[in-house]
Amino acid sequence: MATFRRSVALAASAVVENILAGSEFEFTGVPAVVAVAAVFDTATTGVVEMDVQFGQEVQASRASLPLAATALTGPRIPDDNIVKGVVPGGDRIIVRLRETAAAAAVARVSVEITPI
Repeated sequence: MATFRRSVALAASAVVENILAGSEFEFTGVPAVVAVAAVFDTATTGVVEMDVQFGQEVQASRASLPLAATALTGPRIPDDNIVKGVVPGGDRIIVRLRETAAAAAVARVSVEITPI
């Protein structure tokens, strides 16, 4: 199993098109089960949304991320899972983040890739 974990600082109303872009995890080499979990921190009432796409299939659209129970922690797996599914070999994984409440936030994302 491969795991990609990243903290992403989002400015107010910012969009990160694909947090996996350019990484070795952006494309699956073999068929795999992919699980994406995420949480966010904010000092205000910000909202972070996530889109997840495996190849041409949309897995989640504008999914609201849960607020982390404790700042700078998480995501907790499986509690904070957003999507989990089978991805054919060679497909692109897209994880897009969007801050929607005009307040800076930090999102923490985990992507687990388990070959099948």
